Parts: sequence; C-alpha cells; structure tokens
Amino acid sequence: SEVLSRANADAFTKVGAFVEATHGERMARIASGRLATSCRVPVGVVLAGGVNSDDHEETFAALVTYLRRRGEAHCALLRSRDLKARAGVGSGGIGVAFGVVLRQLDRTGAHWSGKSMRAVKRWHDEASAERVERLAPAGVDDDDFGGHGGVDDATNMLVIGSGDALDDDGDGAVVNTGSKKRGGGKSNSISTAARKTRRKNKRDVNDEQAMDDDASCFPIVIGRDRPVVIVVEDTEGFDARVLDSFLLSVAEYATTVPVIVMLGLATSVSSLQGMLPAATAALLHAQAFQLWAPGQMMEAVQEQVLLSPERVPAFGSAVLNALHTRFKEHDFSLAAVRRALHLLTLTHFMTEPLSAVCPLLTRDASAPYANGEDSDEEYADAVERFVDALDDQALEYAHKKYDFATKRDLIVALRDVYRLRRRWKLALRCIHLVCVAAEEKFKKRATTTMADLLLDASRAEYFADDVKSPGAHLIKITCARLCDGFSTQEIAALAKEMLTHLEED
Repeated sequence: SEVLSRANADAFTKVGAFVEATHGERMARIASGRLATSCRVPVGVVLAGGVNSDDHEETFAALVTYLRRRGEAHCALLRSRDLKARAGVGSGGIGVAFGVVLRQLDRTGAHWSGKSMRAVKRWHDEASAERVERLAPAGVDDDDFGGHGGVDDATNMLVIGSGDALDDDGDGAVVNTGSKKRGGGKSNSISTAARKTRRKNKRDVNDEQAMDDDASCFPIVIGRDRPVVIVVEDTEGFDARVLDSFLLSVAEYATTVPVIVMLGLATSVSSLQGMLPAATAALLHAQAFQLWAPGQMMEAVQEQVLLSPERVPAFGSAVLNALHTRFKEHDFSLAAVRRALHLLTLTHFMTEPLSAVCPLLTRDASAPYANGEDSDEEYADAVERFVDALDDQALEYAHKKYDFATKRDLIVALRDVYRLRRRWKLALRCIHLVCVAAEEKFKKRATTTMADLLLDASRAEYFADDVKSPGAHLIKITCARLCDGFSTQEIAALAKEMLTHLEED
C-alpha cells in the first residue's frame, strides 16, 4: 500500500493542482465579468494504463480520498456499477447518476432526492452561502442547528456559532463531520419521526461512503465557493448515451456551478473519443494525467517489498515466480498479486513450526535500543530466548529439515539471517548498478531490471562457486566489459555510486 501511494503521489498532486488552478481561473473570470462567455466543462483525463478493474477501484477511491483531504473541493465518486445496481434493470440513467453524486456531496440528506444538475446547483448554492451567526435558545440541541451553534452536548453550555467554524485563513469554514457525543437526558429534544429519519440517513451515508473507512472524518467545505469534482472511475464501463447526457447536463450549468469532471480511462484517449459525439467533445476542456503503468508498479513492489530484508517470511524462488506469474496471468493486476501473497503467507505460517521466529526479524537493525546497545545484539538475545523456549518437537523438525543438530547451531543460523539478507540485498543492488552501466554503454539502453535480477538470483545455486553457475557467468561477463570499455574515471564513478547504497548499511 505504501509503494502504491508513493507511485500515485505525483499524479495525484498534479490533479489537485489542476482542480485549484481551474477554479482560480473561474474566480478570476467572475471578477472580470467574463464568466458568461465560457461554458466549456473542465475535464481531467486520468490514464490508468491497463484493464484491471480491481486496481482501478483502489486507485480512484484513493484519488477521491486525496482530494477530500485537501479540503479545497467537494468530491464524489461515480462508478458504472453504481448506476446498474440502483437502476435494477438496464444500465441506469442520468437521474441515477446525479442521485449517486448528491448522496455523497450532501451530508445532511436534504437533496438526496435530486436527480438532475439543477439539484446539484441548489445544493451548491446552499453550501456556498455565507452563514449568519445566531444564538441558540437554551435547551435546544445543537443537532437542530446542523451541528453549528446551540447547546454543547458534552458540557451542556450555550455556544455561539456562525454556522461553521472558521478555517485557518478566516475566510470560510471547514467542518469535521465526525460522530457527536450525546449527553444524558436529551432524548426528548427530537421527535421519534425525526430520529428515525436521521438513523435512515446515517445508514444511507455509511452505505455511500463504504469506499473509505474514515470517510466521515473528511473536512466539508461550507460557506465558500468551492468546485465540485466528480471522479468517474471506469469511463469505458458506462453506457455511451448516459455519459453523453451526463456531460451535456454538466455543460449546461457550467457558468453557474464550478463542476470539474475527472474521467478515468483504462486504455487510451481514443476510446473516449469513440464514445462521445463531436458536439459533446467540443464542450470539454480536457487535460491528461498519467498514472504509473502496472508493470512499473510491480517492479517497485518487487524491489521495495519482496527484496526488503525487513519483510518476513523471506520469499524463495518458487514464491517469487508464482507471484510474478500470477501478475501476468491476471491482466497485470496487483490486487491478484496481493491476494496470492496473502494465501502464500497463510500457508507458510500454517505449515512451518518455526514461523514464530519471524517477528524477531522485523526489528530495525540500524536503530539503537534504550540500553544503548546495537539492535543486532538485542536481536541475538531475542533469538537465544526464542530457541531456548522451543520444545523437542520443534527441534526435531529443525534437525530433519535444516540439519541443525543442537540448539546452538540453530541460534547461530537464526542470528545471521537478518545480516545475511541485508548483505544479499546490497550485493544485488551493486550488481544491478554495474549491469545497467555496461548495457547503457554497449547496447545504448538498459535491459536488466532489479525485479528480473531478484527473480534470477533467488534460484538455488545461482551464485554458486562453480564458474559455470549463471550468477558467476553474469559477474564474469560484466567485469570483462568494465575492463575493456570503461575508463578509470568511469569505474571510479561507479564505485562512488555503489558507496551511496552501501552507506545505508
């Protein structure tokens, strides 16, 4: 998850800047009186690369989460299956699409029955209107004021609010919609019908926001004119007529509602051009954004996760190749790789009696502990305590499978695991660095990736002492290229680059 977040961070940042810049241009046109002359819809085309819907579901939900966390825009996610599920028969129409959008935008539920762009405009006008300060009468729950002013539930004190709390800049409000505590003796302040309606609305809100675990904690922008971002996850999955009608409705209100549409494409822009009529396409002012390709994602996962010494259990050649094969066989889907990794890990812990030692390997071997000693020593002490506590059955298993005759042999082997895995990772990085340098010099392009080298080197006896082993042959060829084609200065530059990796240890 961390690797995917880092991979998408650059594109998400550009999308956020596009939203803010587009709305800034709109506000400038309003100030100059030129807004009526522009009715084109700002559209961001997000090229996801690949047709694996499982990955896109996570990616575009993460994009919506990112935009909501910025607190600079209202945001809703629209999926083709949302329309089909609510339509019952057929693919769902434009009214269903706007209904899905409004149920995510409006946290009060007042506009959930809206089925058109006109309803979105009414909601946006209310959300953007300035709030007037008012004093709540004694004994009135602050829920009756939408949570903005009234009697504080926790302290039972009278509070004054402007409808919203001012943000840091003092020019509007950002309201946190986390759950409110209810004080004792207040159950009679709301009618039974109102409580039933509120519970139903809460269930509907939770259903709409199931895509995010903490969706109710996102800031809601109230009291400021902010854009409405509608993220379409799977554009190719929509009925072309519904998508056309939806964009035409948005364009009709382009001068009165600041709507920005983000269209997620799994293939290419040409697929969108084939779906929309020329008249509709002329109303769109589009800008493209490129996410990482699935192949790049998988390489990053292999290099930063599967190769990491901190990841336990250590993956052997069979597991690494199984994951790589699963990735290619399932439309280059990282979600399929994640599911396979879960199953493989469960199988390992169910069949390996010595798996309990794995948590010891997760400790950061570079950080000192509280007693001032190096963590390597702390790790060694933890290994000794673990082995001393093993029963005879576990020791018999270790002897049969790994040929450890005594507890001392097992302690020595386990104590060296993390150190040796760390060295192996650094050695592969140095070999990869030299291979890439030689290929760029002689072939004009690098063909060896760290992910491929990891798959090869994980095979048993790949780096055997025998000169005929694949690893020994690779090193021999690479060293020969260095001697024949590299100057002393170029070799020195390579050595310095290696040292930057070795300094991590």
